[in-house]
Amino acid sequence: MGPNFALLFVSALLLLTPLLSLADARDIDVYYGLNGNNLPSPTDVIGLYRRSQIGYLMIYQPYPQVLEALRGSGLSLAIGPRNKDIASFAMSQDVVNA
Repeated sequence: MGPNFALLFVSALLLLTPLLSLADARDIDVYYGLNGNNLPSPTDVIGLYRRSQIGYLMIYQPYPQVLEALRGSGLSLAIGPRNKDIASFAMSQDVVNA
């Protein structure tokens, strides 16, 4: 993924933001990842989500800078398993419990 992907991602967010006013944005879930180049800072992204009244956010790795940006934001957060962890979860309940 190169700079074009980051530009496309940010452009899509900016284009979709006005549409959020047409629906109850608090019912929209956002999956937030940091794979890419030239991405906006976590603080800027969380600010965009707050202005758009998005209520729910899912991440797959607890990056400290994302968690710090979320502090006090009022967004609900879920942390999902990383793809590389799913196989071990499927094989052992002890791994899931850890």
